[in-house]
Amino acid sequence: MTEPVTVVVSRTVKAGREPEYEQWIRDVTGVALKFQGHLGMNVFTPTTPGGPYVLIYKFDTGDHLDAWLNSSVRADFVRRAEEMCEESKAQHVTGLESWFTLPGAKTVLPPPRWKMAIVTGVTVWLMGLAIGPAVRWPFAQWAPDVVPAPVTALVTTAVMVALLTYVVMPRVTKALRGWLFVEKR
Repeated sequence: MTEPVTVVVSRTVKAGREPEYEQWIRDVTGVALKFQGHLGMNVFTPTTPGGPYVLIYKFDTGDHLDAWLNSSVRADFVRRAEEMCEESKAQHVTGLESWFTLPGAKTVLPPPRWKMAIVTGVTVWLMGLAIGPAVRWPFAQWAPDVVPAPVTALVTTAVMVALLTYVVMPRVTKALRGWLFVEKR
């Protein structure tokens, strides 16, 4: 199974070229949406003069993203954008990085991988200490000799992943936002 891939592009536009760049965004969005596997695009405009524009492209697979990235039409759009911009940065985001999203941020870029590794490792370890016994206890009480260890591990993993994705990591990310993220407003 493949997972969705996201590309985050941050560009600082040359002063006075903003209207032209905003038209460029409308044009490139219309073209990109026609590519197979394109799941959507988000655009974050600068909140202060000279701030970056952030474009977030989402594709269903890496192969479909590669088709877009390697297309001649995209190359032409990139060439045109570079003429209007002072600085461009791009980053591919997959897997665990999707846990580290910062709602309401003006520039959406994931934190450094080393920070994600620390937060993920500590959080998974603490959850394992709490969830493991909570999942094993019912099995030990009701069917101690019937449920094999791999089934218990599977249930524990499923509970942890669901809680991490929907409950724990969004809260941990919000609580640690000052350390994890360097916001560009």
